Amino acid sequence: MNMLRQTFLFLFFFSLLFTWSCSSDDPVDRPRTVTTNLMSIDLNDTRQEIVGFGGCNTVFRGAANFPNESDMQKAYGTGENELGLSMFRVSIPPVQSQWAAIAEVALYAQARGALVFASPWDAPSNMLDPDHDEKRILPSMYDAYVDHLNAFDAYMENQGVNLHAISIQNEPDIGEWTQWTAFEVADFTKNHADRIQNRVITAESFNFNRSYYTSILNDPVAVNNVDIVGGHIYGNGLGTFPLAEEKGKEIWMTEYLLNLDATSNWSNIDESRKWDETIDMLETIHEAMESNWNAYVWWYLKRYYSFIGEGLQGTQDGEILKRGYAFSHFSKYVRPGYTRVGLDIEENTGLLVTAYFGDGEVVVVIINPTGTAAASRIEVSGQQIKSAQSWTTSLTLDRLSKSVAVEDNAVFPGIPPSSVITVMLEL
Repeated sequence: MNMLRQTFLFLFFFSLLFTWSCSSDDPVDRPRTVTTNLMSIDLNDTRQEIVGFGGCNTVFRGAANFPNESDMQKAYGTGENELGLSMFRVSIPPVQSQWAAIAEVALYAQARGALVFASPWDAPSNMLDPDHDEKRILPSMYDAYVDHLNAFDAYMENQGVNLHAISIQNEPDIGEWTQWTAFEVADFTKNHADRIQNRVITAESFNFNRSYYTSILNDPVAVNNVDIVGGHIYGNGLGTFPLAEEKGKEIWMTEYLLNLDATSNWSNIDESRKWDETIDMLETIHEAMESNWNAYVWWYLKRYYSFIGEGLQGTQDGEILKRGYAFSHFSKYVRPGYTRVGLDIEENTGLLVTAYFGDGEVVVVIINPTGTAAASRIEVSGQQIKSAQSWTTSLTLDRLSKSVAVEDNAVFPGIPPSSVITVMLEL
């Protein structure tokens, strides 16, 4: 009986100690008695430069209103309750009467430091082949199509929007919009894209189908007519793209969404399921970064399953949503111009970790998709850590901020189960 009582008391006090050590009310993370992961960062091991993280303007007006200026401040501001996005994708409508509204919202983003780029869904109807059931541009109209893209670029410039780049086509290989075969895209890119008066993004395959890129990248003329390899990751497409890197092209993920395939009953879905899907989103960002991609852009930034609510499916118009806070672990702290750097992890227990360097700071983004809490020791090879701060988002936390103790030139952040944590180290 005494042995049973002693065992019970031991387990009771151990549970109290564990609860205290993991408490979200503790403003400072301190070293744990057991370190499960050693993370060593090497600033000399440089990978890709980061262009940014962002979202898309509303394309089909029936789905949601355009974000207003307050929404854009929350999305692109870098204040305490803002998301720090740095890229904004807009559409190129086929008719000029719709361009003014797009310029207005693009200016909101640009005024807050965002890189703005544009993608066409549909070509003007007079350029389409009447003999095709699908929307397809007549090859004889390719030069007219270039003129259309240049006209949009010039219009935006006259309105004060400095577009960074223009895509040849959104998803040429799926959808109800204008479609192109891989051969047609290669022909247009080689023989006409040199006349586009801006940086050129490749046609954006819906699943980064490499057949839409390889012939262009291997052609000595076509390869010089594109600046950015862009694509989407619906169902496939993630992974390294050595040929694009070899040709010196930036690689952008320009659209993705997850919404549990629930377009009518999102408000009735359990929040834990939504959070699990948000972890899935974060995993795709991690894989894109590990694949040396330079940018990651989500679909609508204002939508009930996205970053800012629009008043539908149980959201409040203009409220920052849980998915927005999660995304901001990359967008707010991994800034344009930062460089991903090498990271060695010993005894990894399922954590997904990337590290970045810029402005004298090291940013470490840690995704814990498991149901088990973890503790880590983070050090920067050959560098002194002056101070550290962390932010944690989980099912119950929205970017909770903590100071992280520096002990023996290392930091020891606690990592809750099913969470994302960003640690910033000042050197």
